[in-house]
This record gives sequence, structure tokens and C-alpha cells, in this order.
Amino acid sequence: PTVQGIPREGHTATAETAAPSVGEGLRKVVGATMSFLTSFVATPAGAESVQPQPGPSPEAVLDLMRTQSSSPSAQEEGCRKLRAFADTDAARDRIARAGGITLVAAAMGAHSSHAGVQESACGALRNLAGNDDNKARIAAEGGIAAVLA
Repeated sequence: PTVQGIPREGHTATAETAAPSVGEGLRKVVGATMSFLTSFVATPAGAESVQPQPGPSPEAVLDLMRTQSSSPSAQEEGCRKLRAFADTDAARDRIARAGGITLVAAAMGAHSSHAGVQESACGALRNLAGNDDNKARIAAEGGIAAVLA
């Protein structure tokens, strides 16, 4: 039995709940990293944006990331939600001004061996880099260093 894909205490993981293999996780992280880094070169005109799912506001997600910084699953989910929220310049700016770039970079540093956090964080930074102001913020707030670490 699992709770949101996490085995309950006293139960072993199954093939459905086990973490992806290291090779698979590394492949996803490298792909997300390349996507993030290429966003600094050019964002294609007409590129499809990720639409946010109904749920909490970006600020609520950031608050959760702050209070549960030691939880890789909370950081992975937070980064995933921020990636989805960052679909317009206004949303990107809102997230950056609320400390989102710093929190994403911190999640990458705190959970450097967790492929899911790395992949979701690269996706969040890639979408946040959709405008020039945020590209500069990402560089200044440790986002590039976190991706390359």
C-alpha cells in the first residue's frame, strides 16, 4: 500500500513505487539541464507553455517549499508546480519576486542526488528564464551554478 506513490511504513517498494533507475534519472536530469541551458540562448517563437493545474497559488507553493525544505518529495512537487505556474511573463516575475528562483536553486543544492528534484528544478528554471530579467536573476541567485553542480 502506498500514499501518493510512497510506500507506507512497514511495506516494501514494488516495481510501481520504486524510484527510477540511476541511469534513467540521470538521463532525465541531463535532458532537463540542456533544455534549461538552451533557454538562455533563445526561446523559440510560439513555443508551447505549460499550463498550471488548478490548485494553490505560487506563493502557497513557495511557502510549502520553505517549510519543507528537507523533504525531497515536497521540493520536487514544488518545483514541478512552479514550472507549470511560470507560463506568462507576469507569472514568471511574480514567482521570481517572491523568492522562487532562490528556493529552486536551494532545492537543487539540498537534494543534489535526487533525480526527481533535479529534473523538476531544471524545468522550473527553464520556464522562469522565459524573460531577460529572470535570466539575470537566475544567474545572480545561483540557478546556473546549481544546474552545473
